[in-house]
Amino acid sequence: MAHPKPVAVSLVRLEGRLDSETRDETRQRVTEASAASCRNVLVDLRSVTMIDSEGLAVLLAAQHRLETEGRRLLLVNHNDQVERFLRRLGVRELFALFPTPQAALDSLPGGPES
Repeated sequence: MAHPKPVAVSLVRLEGRLDSETRDETRQRVTEASAASCRNVLVDLRSVTMIDSEGLAVLLAAQHRLETEGRRLLLVNHNDQVERFLRRLGVRELFALFPTPQAALDSLPGGPES
């Protein structure tokens, strides 16, 4: 019996505030998730209650680092507050945002193993 290929995705669930007080912890968690040999890092924002410029800077830096390595950062389960914040700053289009993890996986070229 053939074994399915592992999904080439790492998931990190963030919660609470993404701001100057949680910047270092957020950076560490996203860095740990991206340290795996996965080509794609899903950041689940379902439980994020607030994001400010410090939290945004962590996500932008992670995205930049992953892109330079030919990898992707995918933001999933974002709430209206996160969406409004990204739009207000004019950076919404810089991120790959998806309503669910499955929608993010479905967007990958070649499917979840990509």
